[in-house]
Amino acid sequence: MCKKLNNSTMYANSCNTMKSGNDLENGTNPKVQMTVNVFMMNKFMFIVFVLLSFLLVGCDNDNNEEDETFTTVEEDKVNIQASFDRTKNLIENLKNGSFYKFADQFLEYQERYVEKEDYYWAGYWDYVYNENTGEYEYVLQYYGDYSYNENTGEYEYTPGVGKYNRNSYGYYDDVISEFVELMGEKLEDVVDFDKIGDEKRFNFSAFAGKYVWNNSNTRWDKTSNNAIIAQFPSSENKGSNDCEAAITSYEDKLCNIEGNNVYLPTKANIYFKKDGEKLFSADVSADFSEYGIPKQVAANVYVKPLAFNVALTQESPSKFKANVSIADETKAENNLIIRCEATLSNGLTQHSDFDDMEVNVLKFTLVQHELSIVGTVDLKTLSDLSSTAKNINECTNFEVLYKTQKIGTLTVVDLDDNQYLYIVYKDGTKENTSIYYDSFIEDIKTIFEKYLE
Repeated sequence: MCKKLNNSTMYANSCNTMKSGNDLENGTNPKVQMTVNVFMMNKFMFIVFVLLSFLLVGCDNDNNEEDETFTTVEEDKVNIQASFDRTKNLIENLKNGSFYKFADQFLEYQERYVEKEDYYWAGYWDYVYNENTGEYEYVLQYYGDYSYNENTGEYEYTPGVGKYNRNSYGYYDDVISEFVELMGEKLEDVVDFDKIGDEKRFNFSAFAGKYVWNNSNTRWDKTSNNAIIAQFPSSENKGSNDCEAAITSYEDKLCNIEGNNVYLPTKANIYFKKDGEKLFSADVSADFSEYGIPKQVAANVYVKPLAFNVALTQESPSKFKANVSIADETKAENNLIIRCEATLSNGLTQHSDFDDMEVNVLKFTLVQHELSIVGTVDLKTLSDLSSTAKNINECTNFEVLYKTQKIGTLTVVDLDDNQYLYIVYKDGTKENTSIYYDSFIEDIKTIFEKYLE
């Protein structure tokens, strides 16, 4: 602005210099005329400056109004419930997704009633004195039966006569389809599974090959390949091998864990396709210390229609960070992000350090669309105190945010000899958070009812 004012002044001065001859002839004082011109020019620039200032301030206020959305408490409650609903939709989309449906139908996972016969001892061992040897020894005492003797009017004991009794009983067991079980058993004809146990590691090169299921002869045909690829039908009645599962690469690292040599995976790439469409994939990479401490772990897992991204980092021997994000390709508003940061009481340099590991401070962030929960827990201080609501609240700090606006805090309340998690809204009112999560838990139970019975 100062620069523009100076240029205007210079322009005014130059104009006065050019008109000085005429002004003298007309009897006008050159200095007075120059002062008037400068004043008029500066007045014009001042007005422009004021207008621009108002315009800029107005634009800035408009931007702030767009960035900050102020809500009422009732609107906050609606937004919180919407986040729970979107999280439920995220889980429903996983169950209704292509991969979950395939796995459920392919495995035919269910409970079946199984009848079984077992033999057991019909007695018990008793430590008794043997008069013949003069020593105490264990003797099997057979179970007998007390029955009423009508002749004597008393209950009499009749010792058992059998060493074993046979018992038939039934139970419910989780089983998979017979066809899948058959394919699993037939793998033993072309794979030497003992090599896994012998070398205490996954021998990728030994198992590398292409395995093609021959439905006519109910066997696997194996050919050489640098990867591990299995092609098989999605059902026993399927006329072709419409499924393909593969481990395309694998690497590991030898670590010393409590004196034992253990191979930990540092890289793996896996996928599963049905009818050429990728329904599942996992790309994992990891870096471990020589003692098996994870320094960095990254995993990208796709379970159609959800994409999971997991990252774990050891920033120092006593500080770890973890980030988990879940993206729903069917609806971005369902996305979920979880961030954790843990500060430990001791550094993790070798595996035995896990025995004395304690978390001093835990920082936590949960983001669901535009709603987030941010908090810190001082576990070190809390561990030395009784678990009262007062002590918990003094050692924790959790805030609920909508966009960038704080809409409430979480607090623990002692009530009826129990502790409950309450939310205190920005107007000071509060209520039990169970109004949100009770129905949410019931909805999740309903979604996975088949596996929770």
